Parts: sequence; C-alpha cells; structure tokens
Amino acid sequence: MSHLKSSISGIKDCNSINQYHNRKFKDQAESFGLTVYKIRGKGYAGTKLGERGEEIVNKYKTEILKGSNPFNVHRVVNSRPKINNPKKPVMIDKDIIEQIEELTGEKISIAVDDILRTYINERV
Repeated sequence: MSHLKSSISGIKDCNSINQYHNRKFKDQAESFGLTVYKIRGKGYAGTKLGERGEEIVNKYKTEILKGSNPFNVHRVVNSRPKINNPKKPVMIDKDIIEQIEELTGEKISIAVDDILRTYINERV
C-alpha cells in the first residue's frame, strides 16, 4: 500500500535498481500503521505491523470480514519460479474470490484496487 500511495502521489520512495527504500517510504509505511526498520543495503525496507496497524487489521476483520479470512495463504508446491525469488507464491481461495466478485459486482483485481484506494483516501 505504501508503494501504491507513493506511486499515485508521484513520490519516488524506492530505488528501482537496488530496491533501496528511502525515508519517504518509511514515512508513508508508518502512516499505514507499520513499524519500519532498516535492513543493511536496502534502507527502510523492513516492515511489520505496529500497534496501530494491528488495530486497523482487527477492525477490518471484525467489521468487514466478520471473522472470515479471504486470504487462504499457502505454498504452491508444484511450481518453481524461473528466477531465484525468495517470495513464496500465495493464492486467494476460489470460493472467497467468487463471493467478493458477487458482492462487489467486479472482478477481484478491481475490487481489491477499490478497497486499497478507499483505505488510502481515508487515511490521507
């Protein structure tokens, strides 16, 4: 969300060559309730939920999701990335995607984009 907000605002928060995250990224990420810390050679690239972030996530879970979890995260074991990428692929459960699309009347990518934009606009 921090990178998306910076991109929308025309703010360069990360060097595209070596992925060094600058102070602008740190400030933006902290505005979303993240705790940000430095990683050697990557700048302010370390993030985790802070107390405010936990409150936002818990409010979202209880008021919007009402206890359900739309992000059924798991490893895809039959797939290997073509490049050496430390990020693990994740998937959203198909039934949840169908429910979101039915509820919003939009494709999942548009629904997620709308949710993120609304979230960002409410915090600015």
